[in-house]
Amino acid sequence: MGILSPRCEAYVVSETSKDAATRALDAAKKDDAGKASFEKTNAESKVTFNSASTSVPAEVQTAAFKLKNGEFSDVIESTSSSTGATSYYIVEMVKTSEKGTDMNKYKKELQNVIKTEKESDTTYNNSVITKYLKKNNVEVKNKSFSSIFSQYSTSTSQS
Repeated sequence: MGILSPRCEAYVVSETSKDAATRALDAAKKDDAGKASFEKTNAESKVTFNSASTSVPAEVQTAAFKLKNGEFSDVIESTSSSTGATSYYIVEMVKTSEKGTDMNKYKKELQNVIKTEKESDTTYNNSVITKYLKKNNVEVKNKSFSSIFSQYSTSTSQS
């Protein structure tokens, strides 16, 4: 887990080909009318995110965090780990906040990020269950249930 970034509001537009993304980017960067048209056409693509967000691919986040308000990214290539499909993204930064030094405003969010990370970590979960079972001296006496708890490597009594 890296450092939590500040919240960003940006247009994150996905295209299926690099050519389509390049054409859309060129049109948006051409002049104020092109930028206005890009924003109007992609209004549903306006999102708020930070580095803990899962709705925006990591490569897109990395590029977006380098942008100043009103700036466009270059075309960003991202391959989905679940589908293997490649998408091409364009980001226009609307508003980014400074990181600042006040950790308190990020504390709850950081706690949620860590909690979510731990909840999905099966090794961590198994170690917590194992410690609990050992601490409370839990014994499984019914033979048909002993195999369920064998993964936690506690002593099971098969009476």
